[in-house]
Amino acid sequence: MTLLCAERLAIGYGRTQIASGIDLTISAGTITCLLGPNGCGKTTLLKTLIGLIPPLAGSVTVDHAPITSLSATEKARRIAYVPQQHAPPFPFTVGDVVMMGRQAHLGLFAAPGKRDRERVVAVLGHIGMKHLLDADYSRLSGGQRQMVLIARALAQDTTLLVLDEPTASLDFGNQALILAETARLARAGFTILMSTHDPDHAFAVADDVILMKDGAILARGAPRETLTAEALRNVYGVEIAVETLASGTTIAVPQIQGVSRRRG
Repeated sequence: MTLLCAERLAIGYGRTQIASGIDLTISAGTITCLLGPNGCGKTTLLKTLIGLIPPLAGSVTVDHAPITSLSATEKARRIAYVPQQHAPPFPFTVGDVVMMGRQAHLGLFAAPGKRDRERVVAVLGHIGMKHLLDADYSRLSGGQRQMVLIARALAQDTTLLVLDEPTASLDFGNQALILAETARLARAGFTILMSTHDPDHAFAVADDVILMKDGAILARGAPRETLTAEALRNVYGVEIAVETLASGTTIAVPQIQGVSRRRG
């Protein structure tokens, strides 16, 4: 079932067009990874797909409803967005940040009730962070903050999660933590669209990949069929070897001139 659909989409800001002629569909229950170099339009595309910025042309539908026809509350009940970074202006607790995800289910001036507080505790328990309910969000590690933002998205009670480079600036261990949680959410029935710079992330968790360059979609399909050495070289401008390890894991390895890899 198609959950998100874009047809003949043009994206940009004001009179500045970044990309046009974009057609894509996101199927329910899948992980789709959006890859491409800096400046290719990934974040602009994501923000247009979820209605944060209007399309310059074409259409976007969510659950067959035009995104431009939905109010902010209606969009928040259909799509949960996890940005690259989040710096709260006040020293909120973890519980406060996750409670922000319940706003779509509250009236304009309504205060959170017992059910909302229970939902916050439940989603933090779901990701193993209930013990941090009253912790200062600003004092958490980068990986912990990113997990809290995912919890905030889960508190919206949508089935479509859009993650904009959720592993950016995270260390290796925290990247693995976020990817593992992403895969677990997909197994639980969530639909996930995420951008990333790392082909290995797509090989690890994606059902489908979209490869972008200069505001255009160059390729789309299963990771191993789409993220070939030739395609990655074309997009990133460097020689890349795509290898399958004995474990069956596929990885992309940049070929750095003048540097030999030692084996064993």
